[in-house]
Amino acid sequence: MTNSKDLSRRDFIKAGSAAAIGFMLLDNVLVEASTKASRPNILWITSEDNSAYFTRCYGNNSAVTPNIDKLAKEGFLYTHAYSASPVCAPARNSILTGVYAASNGNENMRSTYAKSEIVRTYPEFLRGAGYYCTNNSKTDYNTSSVDPGKIWDESSDTAHYKNRPKGKPFFAVFHLMTTHESRILPFFPQPPPEQLKHKPEEVTLPPYHPDTPEMRHDWALYYDLVEVMDAEVGNLLRELEESGEADNTIVMYYGDNGGVLARSKRFVYETGTQIPFIVRIPWETEGDRGTLLTNWTYTGFSLLFSLLLKYIPPIAGHSPNKSTRILLLILKQAHNVLSKPHLFGYHLSLSN
Repeated sequence: MTNSKDLSRRDFIKAGSAAAIGFMLLDNVLVEASTKASRPNILWITSEDNSAYFTRCYGNNSAVTPNIDKLAKEGFLYTHAYSASPVCAPARNSILTGVYAASNGNENMRSTYAKSEIVRTYPEFLRGAGYYCTNNSKTDYNTSSVDPGKIWDESSDTAHYKNRPKGKPFFAVFHLMTTHESRILPFFPQPPPEQLKHKPEEVTLPPYHPDTPEMRHDWALYYDLVEVMDAEVGNLLRELEESGEADNTIVMYYGDNGGVLARSKRFVYETGTQIPFIVRIPWETEGDRGTLLTNWTYTGFSLLFSLLLKYIPPIAGHSPNKSTRILLLILKQAHNVLSKPHLFGYHLSLSN
């Protein structure tokens, strides 16, 4: 994990107070300028088991990810985004609740422990704010106390924002399974080396992997799968454009946890925890785009959503340039609050 200079208690209180004052000032500005307006849509694209390393926009020139790279150029790329857990179900538990799975009692893989009744899921908040919420389609929330049919308007392989009532804003999640670890295991037919786009003999192996034909095959195959996944991201973005909603839709792309080759998924290393995270706000100006260097764990999503839900209604009534400035201030305030000198991650074995 990434570390920086420790904060003293006094520094921490000062930083927290400054952030709180910033939010209050921002709140006053927005309340004064507020108008009645519809909220923007949110499209959330999740890819399974891929570290930030496997995308070109994060510095890997062997990766073929033109659609993700384009999204990064059009938005904000978080260079230090981390999953709270290096395996999917506990990580998804944190994403859904905004609470560390360890705090929920769900840190073990395949946990059935019930979450606290005071912990609510983000679809419940979004639906309460007037959003039509769809999940396509993975759930696997690592707890017995969440019924997908009750927290989502739709949760299935056919769930789609196009099914929403006319005029209602949407929050739509699409899970892309192409890069899941199962795709390089015998569950799926494994193509011979000559059928791979990436040549096994040309891949660069890390020093902790043995240089064997099997390992080179897995690396080349995974690069191919990432390329396919990137095309799926492109299809979702084109579909958004064709729907006519792109100019009023915030797009978020991220990986649920690192992976998937040996010493990544299930290991609390950078390879198992550092994930791609990109946010595109359609009405931002080119000069406002770029990278944000921040330590960001999945629990940070809960704060980001609370900020967006609080401030988006008045923003939507402003001109694109003014809306951009306000949202940038929100993102930067969230960046300041969520940047941490240390990150907390965990991985435990399967529950009994």
